[in-house]
Amino acid sequence: MEYLKNYSSHSLISLLLGWLVSLVTHSIWGFFKHGSLISSDTLTVGFWSFFFLLIAYGLFIQLPEKLITKALYKYNLITFSICSTFYALTVFTLMIGWAFFLYSNFYVVFLDAGAIGLVFGLSFWSISHKKDVNRSKLTTKNS
Repeated sequence: MEYLKNYSSHSLISLLLGWLVSLVTHSIWGFFKHGSLISSDTLTVGFWSFFFLLIAYGLFIQLPEKLITKALYKYNLITFSICSTFYALTVFTLMIGWAFFLYSNFYVVFLDAGAIGLVFGLSFWSISHKKDVNRSKLTTKNS
């Protein structure tokens, strides 16, 4: 098994991309719910989610690097993305999501966490397997 040489940078880029997509989806949800793309709710969610995202990055992505890398090369894109979505929801629930279970109108933050996990899985798998895809294109052309 080949371990990822740029695990930290690839995982951070993927996580930040997931965070940006979750802000966009949160803004779209806010537009349909409140009639505005940018609201104080979106800014608050953006600030605090970034703060907790960095903590989660250190605890739940950097520390289990070998486990995540093993899963990365074991599963295909769809399976890895689904697993990363559930992993993100689990991490969110462990960190602060349990407090949102007390209030039923905070379901959107779970959707944000799921969006982060899904985009993380899609982008991290794609970035990590880019070399493999390029190598297979080269061998197909040369064969």
